[in-house]
Amino acid sequence: MRTPVAAVAAALLVVGLAGCLQFEDLDDLPAIPGPPMPDDRYAGHTVSLLLFGDQGTQMQDQYDTAQAMKKVCDEEDCDFAITLGDNIYTVGPLVGTSDPQFVLGFEEPYADFAMPFYMTLGNHDNGGSGHIVVHGDYEVAYTYSDESSGKWQMPSRYYNQTFNDGFLEIWSVDGDTLTAGDSVGGIRLGPDVIYDRQPQIHWMQESISGSDAYWKIVFGHYQYSTEGYKGDGDPLFKDALEQFMCDQVQFYFYGHQHQLRWTEPIDGCERTEHINSGAGARSTHEPTPEPELGIDQYFTYVDGAGFWHIQFEGDTMTGTAYGVSPEDPTEPVELYQRTVTRAELGWDQQLLLPELEQA
Repeated sequence: MRTPVAAVAAALLVVGLAGCLQFEDLDDLPAIPGPPMPDDRYAGHTVSLLLFGDQGTQMQDQYDTAQAMKKVCDEEDCDFAITLGDNIYTVGPLVGTSDPQFVLGFEEPYADFAMPFYMTLGNHDNGGSGHIVVHGDYEVAYTYSDESSGKWQMPSRYYNQTFNDGFLEIWSVDGDTLTAGDSVGGIRLGPDVIYDRQPQIHWMQESISGSDAYWKIVFGHYQYSTEGYKGDGDPLFKDALEQFMCDQVQFYFYGHQHQLRWTEPIDGCERTEHINSGAGARSTHEPTPEPELGIDQYFTYVDGAGFWHIQFEGDTMTGTAYGVSPEDPTEPVELYQRTVTRAELGWDQQLLLPELEQA
């Protein structure tokens, strides 16, 4: 648990005053500047969401895992889903919004859900390499297409969405644009069409710093850093996240690595929790040795398809990881659960006053 430095310092100051002075009443205590007290505006607010990524195989494993997700959402009353990229394997849609892969990789497997899915772009949505960005643009356009059921939500390559009067705000990042180095001018489609990282960084900085949402999530496809087989993140991507995300939001959700993980605080991004959910249709347990970056894990699952259910309720967040039964892959199996509060994450710094003897 993180210890709020300002709160500790303030408490020690009170103890020092108590040792020297006596007060008739606690109201006589001098005002001590300190961090804000916890906010009870959202005490009764809840958000229930499904979290998964790397799902768009269009194979039976995707359909089976979708049925397991549906059973969890029936129990938990999910409000929406966040998906973490690689929505359409292996190179994304090829022929615009009428591409049948939208049906095979999204509409059919998730036909039983009656809720929005907030999508983000992965490398396989942008041509496999991540740099054929026109394929990703087709996925943006599908949000506005008559062919869509309306559940697919990706209004732009990067965007934000707010829920429950500011209780929760989410930001989707376009990771492939963020890995386009300024030295090469971004991703160039032609003489007049360039996908540059700087406009996105600037927009994210302005949007996140200006938000007063109680809970804040950034989600994207790529890892900042992980102990899994994908290893450390791309330096340009990490640099971008450090400019607008690290220590500015409580959670970063990512895919790319086909596993489930919740890591302990990562150096350089300590106040932001990192949760991996990249097993939406399958798991990948690489046979080669995984890099050892010294990142501790609260939880790791590498043995099959899986997903997370996330519940925000007042000042608590509960993450529950699910796998699927080997006997019936449409049946969810609970693997792990962790509950944290804003205070435990260092986002509410409450001054605890010691008891003082009255004169």
